[in-house]
Amino acid sequence: MRNRACIIIDDAHERALAADMLLGLLKVAISKRTDLKVVAMLATPDAQRFLDYFGDKKATHFELSGQNHPVQITYIKKPILEVFSAALNLAKCIHEKEEDADILVFFSSAAECEEACLLLRKNTRDLEVLPLYSELPEHQKSRVLQKGTKRMCVCATSMAIDGIVHVIVSEVPCGCALVFTSPVFVSAQASRVGGS
Repeated sequence: MRNRACIIIDDAHERALAADMLLGLLKVAISKRTDLKVVAMLATPDAQRFLDYFGDKKATHFELSGQNHPVQITYIKKPILEVFSAALNLAKCIHEKEEDADILVFFSSAAECEEACLLLRKNTRDLEVLPLYSELPEHQKSRVLQKGTKRMCVCATSMAIDGIVHVIVSEVPCGCALVFTSPVFVSAQASRVGGS
């Protein structure tokens, strides 16, 4: 990091082993390099926790607010073991029964996003199904922002998109090498409302 002046950590609120290790290394680095700047971008109101962690009196907190929309949250009443299938079925049901509105479904990995896209394309009509995750080339990511003639269903790992009305959360972030899908706790969904 000797030749870096600023380190930016996006989605710093998402707890992952690699991100936590990076934060620890950065805390040591800024104690030795007063010129090093660290920007931690959060989609949750945890800024004070980060300010306290770094303990630097020179730390500054900037808050950027987006446009708020009324949100209705509906929780599934009983536990679901097959979360992936349930998320796909719900997206299909919304597409078939609800008014014209785009759908965003969160999954835990790029592989799940791609599998979901294949299955939704196969089992629905008049629905443009697009994947969205960090490893995609920019030209594919930009397709999500283009308004087409069909209703859109985006299968994403972590993204906010204007115009999305229905959001289905089907994943739990995991800081381990083995990723498995399980039901999401209510508290874990807070950052998805409004789009993190």
